[in-house]
Amino acid sequence: MGHLTKILRIISLQVFVFLLVHVALDSTSIEALPLAGSFQINHRHGATTEHNTGGVASSTKASSDDCQQIMNDLANILANSRIEDRQSKQQQLLEDGDQKNSEIHDDSNNEEARLWKHLGKLCLDAGEYAEASRIFRRGAERCSHDEGLCHHVKVFEAFHGNKYENSEEQGKTNSPPPLQLDGHDTNDDSNGLFLSLQVPPDSIPNSIREMAKKNGCDETSGAESLTRLLHASTEPILSRIACQYIIQCAEDVAKCKGWTTDRHVHAPTCDIPVFDLDPAAIRWMRNAMQEVLFPLLAKSFPCEIGVKANKLRIQDLFVVRYDGDGSEENRPGFASLRPHEDESIISLTIALNDMSDYEGGGLFIASTGDLLNGDSGTVLTFAGELVHGGYPVTKGTRWILTVFLYLDDNLSGKDPGYTLESIEESVAKVMSSSQ
Repeated sequence: MGHLTKILRIISLQVFVFLLVHVALDSTSIEALPLAGSFQINHRHGATTEHNTGGVASSTKASSDDCQQIMNDLANILANSRIEDRQSKQQQLLEDGDQKNSEIHDDSNNEEARLWKHLGKLCLDAGEYAEASRIFRRGAERCSHDEGLCHHVKVFEAFHGNKYENSEEQGKTNSPPPLQLDGHDTNDDSNGLFLSLQVPPDSIPNSIREMAKKNGCDETSGAESLTRLLHASTEPILSRIACQYIIQCAEDVAKCKGWTTDRHVHAPTCDIPVFDLDPAAIRWMRNAMQEVLFPLLAKSFPCEIGVKANKLRIQDLFVVRYDGDGSEENRPGFASLRPHEDESIISLTIALNDMSDYEGGGLFIASTGDLLNGDSGTVLTFAGELVHGGYPVTKGTRWILTVFLYLDDNLSGKDPGYTLESIEESVAKVMSSSQ
């Protein structure tokens, strides 16, 4: 094991103590740290793992030929489905006028599900974030049997759809008061709620550079600003009561459904998707994200990349536990998380319990060598493609809320939904030629 030196800086601000450990290594290998895995990053952590992208490798980059071929295949499937339905169900449709049934299809069609996931993955890797989200959701409408595609719909409905906005289902739990920042203005650039840490210029993710270019930023003049990709809250943003409430809701779900440990194939966590929580908890977190955290994030990240609160969307959100007690065979959660990149533009780690509840733990950032951690309610946020990992918990349980965010925007500058429109145009041509 390589030599380690740790320089400890403790910043005390009111009731909050933020812990920042700088880890200096004499080797570029992650094996110098007690983290599983190596510095070679060949996977990404997000809602589009192999489980729900049809086995598409994360390093796959979209080409126009790849995307066009998949779009053509999907157009043929959709057209054939509609033609068959028109022939077999025409009389029934005339009687009840239910046009929504015009796309009846066989739920066992795994090939169609694979194509939707493959196309969405290619768009995601190309920075066509708005397209990827719409493609995954459209695929779920067509292939309701596919768990991976349906995951995207559940997340979207929980945090951006109408399901919980005016829901009469209040839930069985008493949620905390809505999240508010007393004495702070979320629209004020100088609110002092986040400590910004810079990453080396050569560690700026390509997606961030491309977003800056799209927004007219000269990379030479904006290089220093683009390094502000790592932020830590200088005080708790979520209350202790709110954090304990989220943990309890997750444990309630785990008692019925168990913990999820295999959603993220290459960088597994022991977690509970938030859309499985009590409706009252979902509604509370939806409000917290949209009314408080989104505006804060929009002001914290470099303006050159164009992060706007009304454009932020949740790709995934889940409660994670890291367990340091017991053997690997009998403890509920994993002790650490191997180094990886996220598929998000922005990632958040929100501490749900205090550092005194466990030993070890924290967020390790490879490019800076920093190990960051905070007490209950504190927020760490960073560009998702920065290589990072979960430092091992050696005793007790560390609870966090993990959030992956994207922008409802396309790197190409094209309007959201153009891919589905193109597929529909192809469907119309196929159907027209069949008449």
